[in-house]
Amino acid sequence: MATEAGRAIPPLPPVAVFVRDGCHLCEQLLAELETFRAGRSPDAAFTVSVHDIEDREDWLAHYTAHVPVVVVNDEEVCHYFLDTDALEEALSCP
Repeated sequence: MATEAGRAIPPLPPVAVFVRDGCHLCEQLLAELETFRAGRSPDAAFTVSVHDIEDREDWLAHYTAHVPVVVVNDEEVCHYFLDTDALEEALSCP
């Protein structure tokens, strides 16, 4: 855990991305997300998990018309395109 002025900084919440195989928007968003993540300091690092919506029926039913979808703290942050401002805000909320 990182520290700032002698106090511990809690880790950032993980980022989940829901995708579908063969989705060009999904590939584009994942590449943009990796660029966004790589440009952050180590203290602002976060993990990313990628989920194929076809792996679970509930994901398929919920996300089928919206992939790719970025989720932080069980809240949809953006879909179709990466919204870095919205993602930054979601990462800063506990």
